[in-house]
Amino acid sequence: MLRWLGLSVVAGLGLAACSGVHDPHKPVPATAAKSAPVPVEYDVPSLLGLNAAELIVRLGPPVPAPADYHDPVTLPLEQRGSPNDSTALFQAGKLPIVATFDAKSHQVIDLVVVGPDEERLMQQANLDLNARDYLLLAVFKARPVGKFLGFRVVARNLPQP
Repeated sequence: MLRWLGLSVVAGLGLAACSGVHDPHKPVPATAAKSAPVPVEYDVPSLLGLNAAELIVRLGPPVPAPADYHDPVTLPLEQRGSPNDSTALFQAGKLPIVATFDAKSHQVIDLVVVGPDEERLMQQANLDLNARDYLLLAVFKARPVGKFLGFRVVARNLPQP
């Protein structure tokens, strides 16, 4: 008798805990649909290893950088007045790309792809976190601290000039 009472209490608790929300006869509402894929604006990894002249041929002439754009990596050098490598902003469709060149060889050292949305930016620039040919590093603004600026794309092996 005690076993039967214990079993009926457990069964009763199980029924009382069921909210009835999941009814096998009712269709389960679909979750929010994934957003449509973002078209690739430019295959940014294909630009690694080029020199300044080759980059200009592919992307067109550089455009003036906005006054408020400061690369957090080169900002300390700029503030001290130290000579640094050359930097130029290019516009590949709607995709802003900042290229840093070696001042002597004019070879592309790295590229910063600028945009506010990480996932969208990766799709637009055809970037892959697991790529073997390049490193992908998040870049954040100096002011306001911690605000996403874009991705720095650095080749793992650049040809030596």
